[in-house]
Amino acid sequence: MSAAMTMRVPATPPRVSFRTPVLPWSIAADDERRFKRIARAVLITAAVICIVLPWLPVMQPDRSKPQELPPRLAKLLLEKELSPPVVNKSKVEAPKAVPQRE
Repeated sequence: MSAAMTMRVPATPPRVSFRTPVLPWSIAADDERRFKRIARAVLITAAVICIVLPWLPVMQPDRSKPQELPPRLAKLLLEKELSPPVVNKSKVEAPKAVPQRE
């Protein structure tokens, strides 16, 4: 029994990885291809929208008849017209004439 306890199991050799180590901040070729493909698609889409947008029809509002005001806004405007203007009671002095030299 003591012989079995003293016998050690050989350690497994380290496994060899044939993959290249990739760090999170390193640039991978497939990531670059994916980025370029997405960037190209976004830029083409934006360019098409910017080119087509000026030719889209724009609805012009009908200005032949006046636009109706909501009742609350009409009431507010009427109240403003009825209130007398505020007069400043402080005396405003006229600028004094400066004598001219001859």
